[in-house]
Amino acid sequence: MRNYRLLFVAAVAATACETQEPVEASKAVGTLATTQGAVEAVTLNTFDNRSLQIDNLANPTNPSGDANNFVGNDPADGSASANKPTGGPSTWIDWNDLGGDLANHRFRDLNGPDGKDPTAFPGSNECVAPAQVLSKMDLTYVGASNNLKWAYFTVQRASNNGDAGYYWIFTKTPPSLTQGEAPCSATQQRLTYDIQPGDVLLAGHFHPSSTPLFQAFKAIATAPHTDAVNAVNYKNTAVWEAQPAAVGAVAVNTSITAPGAFGTAGIIKTALKNGNLDVELQAEAAVDTNLFTGGTPCGAKFYNMVITRSSGSGGTSPDLKDTAGPSVINFGVTTATATLTPTCGLGFGYSASATGFDGQPIANPVCNWSFSDGSTSNSCNGNHDSAPGTLTGSVTVTDGVCSVTQASNPVLVTTPIEVAADVTPTCGLQVGYAATATGGSGNQTYAWEFAGSGTTEPVTSSSQSGTVTVGANGTYTGTVTVRDSRTDIVCTASDSDTASAAQALTVTAQLSATCNDSFNYTATASGGSASATYAWTFAGGGTVSAATSSTQSGTILTGTGNVDYTGTVTVTDDRGDITCSASDSDTARPFSPLAVAIAPAAGGGMCPSLASDAATWTSSASGGNGSYIYTWNGANCSGSSCTIAPPLGSLCYDQSFTLTLSDSSGLCSATSSNLGQYSKTTLINVQ
Repeated sequence: MRNYRLLFVAAVAATACETQEPVEASKAVGTLATTQGAVEAVTLNTFDNRSLQIDNLANPTNPSGDANNFVGNDPADGSASANKPTGGPSTWIDWNDLGGDLANHRFRDLNGPDGKDPTAFPGSNECVAPAQVLSKMDLTYVGASNNLKWAYFTVQRASNNGDAGYYWIFTKTPPSLTQGEAPCSATQQRLTYDIQPGDVLLAGHFHPSSTPLFQAFKAIATAPHTDAVNAVNYKNTAVWEAQPAAVGAVAVNTSITAPGAFGTAGIIKTALKNGNLDVELQAEAAVDTNLFTGGTPCGAKFYNMVITRSSGSGGTSPDLKDTAGPSVINFGVTTATATLTPTCGLGFGYSASATGFDGQPIANPVCNWSFSDGSTSNSCNGNHDSAPGTLTGSVTVTDGVCSVTQASNPVLVTTPIEVAADVTPTCGLQVGYAATATGGSGNQTYAWEFAGSGTTEPVTSSSQSGTVTVGANGTYTGTVTVRDSRTDIVCTASDSDTASAAQALTVTAQLSATCNDSFNYTATASGGSASATYAWTFAGGGTVSAATSSTQSGTILTGTGNVDYTGTVTVTDDRGDITCSASDSDTARPFSPLAVAIAPAAGGGMCPSLASDAATWTSSASGGNGSYIYTWNGANCSGSSCTIAPPLGSLCYDQSFTLTLSDSSGLCSATSSNLGQYSKTTLINVQ
């Protein structure tokens, strides 16, 4: 049959006559659960270094005494208390005095809203499931306390309409619940125990009679996987051996008693008398603590459950009805804490403390640590160097008599967190930033702060890298703090870096042509750090006197005029940690100087008999842009040629003239030609 987890939780319901009380924060109410069959249990640290009264008064008519919850007279009826049993600490208390620590002394078992007890025996056998339990067998709480001499137990039930028996079974291993195991149905869980020597069984009932009101037994044999019915059969002498000397005192409230701090939740209306407990609702007993500890002062730990049955007077009927628990009771067990704490370096801290069997901190414990990297330490507290990794530890703490071993929490060891800040310039009013972190757990966050000669946007940043815009030329600093966050420690590292920023570099190239077969060049730069250098390159339709130049301005001679030439300049700003550049180009068309000459195309006639004496001068022009303007000086001509004709009939004629040449470029100066001279001479022969 496959085991699996089943959890019943009973909600706390109060009837009109019940007193509703808060449930202890760490204790479940009516919880019984399985994890692969093993029952989960809460822990009661019951040690109290005082003696608790079991009110067994010497009274022949009432040999069981009259239990109450108070030192001194009972507030309900004034009945007296008894300092029994003796032999323990000299300070006396009663159950009411444990009200400030109920979570370690009381375990409740209350019914759900439907009136059913979620951890009952519906078939009266070992099968557990919700059931309607008769009130006289219905448990409301169980309680425990102990000192080094006596262990004290109390049981309360819901009503007193007849006797009821109860078994209080203590085992070193947890009980088991197995879903659907025969003879249980599929909706039930079979309750079994692995009994071993040293386990304890207490058997009692609520109505004083000739049958012992309370008995103690110790297991003397192993009985694995024993069902609940047989587990509480104390008459099985092969397993259980009576321990009559272990019982120190027994009492049942044979008169009305005040409930005290343990309360009345779950008790039915008819069993309450003006808020007090009716008779035979509460039973108490003291048992020698050695029955559990084996005579050593180091205490013991047991899983325990309380089971009721229908028949009273201490019988062994298998008619099981209700169960409370389980819980774990520490009878003054030495306890220890073992803590590993991370550091921001290659190592961790460790600390251990212990509480002795008397419930008090051990003043000078002896500690022996073992760590998962193979190293050890005999100090309770200290620091341990370690390589990176997840480590654990275990410490054994002793006070010279008792010892306890406790495992620690795991701790992560990493290399120290380190960070390098890198602030880099750009070719404008910006700086870049980047952080490189090493070590740590890898769960890093970043916090940058920026400052410098001008404003920064942003002033802070949580990005690992990015760009900051600055407000003016100057030096800027970025400081980064990297935070390596873990659940148990925060480690940080910081670094700073600086960079210079300047406005973006720009340049304008300008070429200006001349009429002397040359052009001028100049570059105008702005921005940057004022340490710019220049690099020109020149090319065009003709030859140039220099193909490159490193000067900001100058003149380039060309071999051919009236064609285009281009100059490209690159300005470079070398700031040491960054080099920025900008380029621009311009074009110019230089010209050759203007030149003009005139010459006669034909001479005038030498004889009057010729038809005409006219002569024509033509011009030859060069330079400029070729779009010429001709201006004749001393002759009424236009265009590139001029014809000179003397007046008809004139025998002699002289005329001087020149030609002025200009063009449309606007660059070249006008120039004049050579002097043109027209002369006419007529020779007359006299015969």
